[in-house]
Amino acid sequence: MAKSIKIGNIVLVKVSDDGEEKIARVVSVSHQNETAMVMFLDDLFCDTYLDSVPLLNCRLYENRKVI
Repeated sequence: MAKSIKIGNIVLVKVSDDGEEKIARVVSVSHQNETAMVMFLDDLFCDTYLDSVPLLNCRLYENRKVI
């Protein structure tokens, strides 16, 4: 799954061992270091802060709910 993460994707990032996940936008990917630079987003999808995370902690965000 981590190989399919690309720049611009919206992903869920596992941020704690208890399974807590946060929504983020991928800014860059380093397959050599197996990390992604992501911009974490708030509930309205506005930028909050930038961080580097392991690719293994990222999965594609696939919210298909229609409001």
